[in-house]
Amino acid sequence: MRKIGIVLLLTCCFISGYAQNKWVVSGFIKDAASKELLIGATIAVPKYKTGTTTNAYGFFSITLPADTFDLLISYVGYAPKAYHITLIADQELNIELTEGNQLKEAVVTSEKVNQRLAEQTRM
Repeated sequence: MRKIGIVLLLTCCFISGYAQNKWVVSGFIKDAASKELLIGATIAVPKYKTGTTTNAYGFFSITLPADTFDLLISYVGYAPKAYHITLIADQELNIELTEGNQLKEAVVTSEKVNQRLAEQTRM
């Protein structure tokens, strides 16, 4: 009976150690200048074809297997960032993004054509 108890204990320890091959990467994404939290920023892991977005507090959390991979962070109007991570334990990343290239103003103009509607429509 004692041998069975020892075997069960060793099996449980082995299984719990083997099962812990996934870790959490979490943190906040902010604007570098104003320190404002960025809502809806995208965090992508191309190697695993997965990702997440920040919540209403600028917080993200993603569970990934223990491995080495690239983490890509992007947000509209900001320069994207890439991090090369070796994940062997839970990791916290607080990321600050800087504004990217701004588009120049576009002006759209048109001229009114003095034609009757009946003359423009063709069947």
